[in-house]
Amino acid sequence: MSRRPTKNITSIRGTGTVDYTVVWRVFQCKNPKCDFILKISEDDLGIQSNINKLLKCPICGTVNSSVVEEAPRWKYCRVCERLQPLENFHRHKFTSSSFRSGRQLECKECKNKEINPYLNPLRTADQHRESSEHRRLYGFLSGEDKVNSKKIYKKFNGECFKCGRELPFEEKNPKEMRLDHTLPASLLWPLQCGPTLLCSDCNNKKHGLWPSEFYEEVELRRLSVLTGILYKLLAGEPRFNPRAVKWLVKNIDEFLARWIKYPDEIKKIRKMIIKFESIDIFVKARSVPAFLRSK
Repeated sequence: MSRRPTKNITSIRGTGTVDYTVVWRVFQCKNPKCDFILKISEDDLGIQSNINKLLKCPICGTVNSSVVEEAPRWKYCRVCERLQPLENFHRHKFTSSSFRSGRQLECKECKNKEINPYLNPLRTADQHRESSEHRRLYGFLSGEDKVNSKKIYKKFNGECFKCGRELPFEEKNPKEMRLDHTLPASLLWPLQCGPTLLCSDCNNKKHGLWPSEFYEEVELRRLSVLTGILYKLLAGEPRFNPRAVKWLVKNIDEFLARWIKYPDEIKKIRKMIIKFESIDIFVKARSVPAFLRSK
C-alpha cells in the first residue's frame, strides 16, 4: 500500500523489520535441475567457517560457492522494504557503515514518489539556491549550453526511447517529458552531446547511469544512430568527458578560485577523476588549500 507523507519523515519509512543497510548476493542454484533462488548477505560472506552451510541449497543440497562472487548485488529499500538490485538506488556520496553499499537507503521510485514530495516543501530558499549552484558547477565544467528541445522531441518521434510511451511536448515546466544526459552530467558530459528523450519514470531510473548500465545492446545501437554518439562510447565503461578533464588540469587555478566555496564538490570531482582517469587535477595548481587535500 502506498505511504503518504504526513507529519515527519519517519511516517513514510517501512516497518523496520528488514535491514536496509545490508547488501545481498542473489543467485539461482547452479544445479541445472533446480530453480531455487538463494540470497546471502555480504556480511555473512566474510564468515568463512560457516560459508558452505550458508551456500547450500535447501532444496537439492548443492553448494554454490563457485557462483556467489559473480552474483548481482541487491538491497532492501527502507520505505517499501522490497529487495531490489543496487541499480534501483541512487548513488550516495557518504561511505559510512550505513551507506556501505554506496547507494541511498530509498529506492529511486520511493525517493521520487514518497520522500521528495515531503522534503522539497521543507527545503529553504538557501538550500534550493545551493542545489542550483551545484548544477551550475557541473554545467560550467562540461560546457553546458541550451538545446532545441522541440528538435529532440521530433527526432525521437515524441516517444520515450526506453519504454515507448507517447509523451506530450512541454517546452516549459515539463511534467512527463525529460531530455536526459545520455552521457551523465556527473561525469562532466554536456546535455547537448546527444540528449535522449525519456519519460519522467525512465529518466529517474536512468539517473547517473552510463548508457551500457541501463540500455540493452539493441537499444545502444539505436541510440547511437539517434544521438550521434559513437556506439563504442555508449557500450563501453563509464568515463569522464576528456575535454572537461583537460580543461580542468589546464585551468585548475581559475576553477578553484571560482568554486572554492564548494570544497566537498571539488574533492568529489578530483577523487572521481583519479578513480576513472588516473589523473590528479591538482598536479598543475599553484596552491591548493590543505582542506581540499584532506581525506
